[in-house]
Amino acid sequence: MVARLDPSSTSHWQFIFIIAVVLVLLFHCILTFLAFRPIIKPVLVTVLMIAAGVSYFADSYGVIIDKSMIHNMLETNVREASELVTWPLLWHLLLFGFLPAILIIIMPIRYPTWRRGLLLRTGSIILSLVIVCSLIMLNYKEIFLFGRANRDLRMFLNPTHAIGSLNRVLRKQYFAHAEEALRVAAADAVRDKPAQRSVVVLVIGETARSQEFPFTGYARNTTLSHDNLFHSILGLFHVRTVEYRANLDIFSDSRRSDG
Repeated sequence: MVARLDPSSTSHWQFIFIIAVVLVLLFHCILTFLAFRPIIKPVLVTVLMIAAGVSYFADSYGVIIDKSMIHNMLETNVREASELVTWPLLWHLLLFGFLPAILIIIMPIRYPTWRRGLLLRTGSIILSLVIVCSLIMLNYKEIFLFGRANRDLRMFLNPTHAIGSLNRVLRKQYFAHAEEALRVAAADAVRDKPAQRSVVVLVIGETARSQEFPFTGYARNTTLSHDNLFHSILGLFHVRTVEYRANLDIFSDSRRSDG
């Protein structure tokens, strides 16, 4: 978020502070809602371990744990998964996962009576939501415009995005209602053989005059070089590994016929 705003502007730092306060209060509401004696410590330990794992892969490999990555994790085998278990991963989990989890487990918690506890939790959640709504309403324009232009930032929320993605994947795979069997419609319909098509490739660029090449002193880097060839043509900044889905493969018919 800091990288997408001007760090030299005081108003931008105020905006970042407001967003941070809103996120902290929202997390506070969720954890306070779950603050019951039998489940609060297991919930905190689980959240810590998931956050530690997600942060390691995000910091080390630049990987966002979304639905596609969770599908890949569920489809992988022990041999492939063992290649990711390294000493840096274990140290990261130890420092940011196991040690805080041990502190949470051994730390005594003084629970109030259920009536007083319910009153305190309800009042804390209501007060937090009032502050969140007030901050959003006072900065609605800035938050709306920034959120609309940076929808992908929600994927960097750790561990909420990973937990939400896991929930959607499990619901779809294991808890979804059985789909109705496909029925044949218009069985006598025949697909016409498509006519032969021509492919036209357009290469559009600036006029290549000798005085307009970067190595002759031209200020703009408009010609392809070994530094920007792949980034300009293939856009490797956006390459990521996803699961194979036959229904999205336009060559799936050809693959089946060739096999």
